[in-house]
Amino acid sequence: PCVERQFEANLVWMVEDTLTQGRNFLLKHTTQQVNARVTSVESRLNITTMEHSPASYLGLNDIGVVRVEASRPILFDD
Repeated sequence: PCVERQFEANLVWMVEDTLTQGRNFLLKHTTQQVNARVTSVESRLNITTMEHSPASYLGLNDIGVVRVEASRPILFDD
């Protein structure tokens, strides 16, 4: 596995408030919680066409690709 503080992730945003660059949140990772920050929102998935398009935010139930920076290194698969 990789051990990094910064990584790119596919996620489903399940909060009514939008996810934007700079937003802080708690990341649940195995049995620990890590403070994390969204450094950028890369794209949003159009579920009709299954294509990714550039995006600056994710809304409720949006699926997208984001770059995240955690407060400490975490383990993950590439």
